[in-house]
Amino acid sequence: MRKKKILKILMGAGISLLCLVPSMKPTKAVEEDYISIFEVSMNDPEPFETIKKEVIQAVSKTDSSIHLDKISIEKSLLEAQDFIPGKVGFQQVVVKARLFNIDEKDSDKNIGYSFTKKILLKVNPSNKPVIKLKSDTVVVNNGDDFNPSTHVSSIYDETNVLPVLTTQGTVDMKKDGTYFVHYKAIDTNGIQFDTKLTVKVVTPAEVVKARKEATMAKTAKRLSKEHPTIDESSLAKAEIGGLQFNSRGLLVEKASPNAQLAINMLLRIPGHSRGSTYHQVTGLDKLIDSLSTAEAVYVIHRIEGAGFGQLAAGYAGSDTPATHRAFVSQQVNRRFGGSIHQLLKKWGTYSYTGY
Repeated sequence: MRKKKILKILMGAGISLLCLVPSMKPTKAVEEDYISIFEVSMNDPEPFETIKKEVIQAVSKTDSSIHLDKISIEKSLLEAQDFIPGKVGFQQVVVKARLFNIDEKDSDKNIGYSFTKKILLKVNPSNKPVIKLKSDTVVVNNGDDFNPSTHVSSIYDETNVLPVLTTQGTVDMKKDGTYFVHYKAIDTNGIQFDTKLTVKVVTPAEVVKARKEATMAKTAKRLSKEHPTIDESSLAKAEIGGLQFNSRGLLVEKASPNAQLAINMLLRIPGHSRGSTYHQVTGLDKLIDSLSTAEAVYVIHRIEGAGFGQLAAGYAGSDTPATHRAFVSQQVNRRFGGSIHQLLKKWGTYSYTGY
């Protein structure tokens, strides 16, 4: 009788303890399997991406917590266990997914949702050959060799007989530009598959630099024959001051042998343009630096004519000496840093467009 009483007490305590244990709800990561049938073709070059997209879309229809407008399918990850892409027919596959927010810039952060599902996957046979390129676009160096076949990753046909591969399109490896190569695979039944490769031919920066230097050297050699260079050691750097105006408002100028030499050399620049190399190789800029401000003004008046701040009548139009001086000073200071010498160094180059 005593034993029965103890047994009843223990059973009651056990029931009380069971009631105190909290019930464990399954998380989304271990929820019950969702079984569905999906199809993928042997022609599909990215079968895993196709499965990922279709599975996520299918699960979202049965799970109200998944909103496709907030999910980046591209960023999301899907693992397909036991999937054999080259095996035709039905396959039972376990897929595991991690979904990523479409606005999340940090790829290490996801929206905290994952699922594992069992799916029935049907791999449909290919009805045409498949060409897979290593990349849709390639960049190649000007002057290198180009072989279209080296850019093919794989060729497949369900008959296990390799199809005939042909290519069309010419790539001029000596001329920069964008070219297109068309690939065509034809199987034993005459069924064909086409794809295209974009080829960009570019000249490396170091080659462009070397060619430019070679051109400048060639030009310098020609100029040195046509125009004797100046002995820079004989030139003294002048004390360069600001512009000076006389009592009539005219720019003060001074003729000299060096000023006349600078005039002669500047006027030799063909077409008064493309003179950058000429300035460098002849020593003209050193000659310009040796001129005083008054000598430099004399040079600019002779090569530009009286129009540079010095009209035949004395000054421009109805200006007074004071306003004319302000006008000339403003033009020189604004365009050439207050230096007639800087103006002369730019004369005959692309960077000089008048004052």
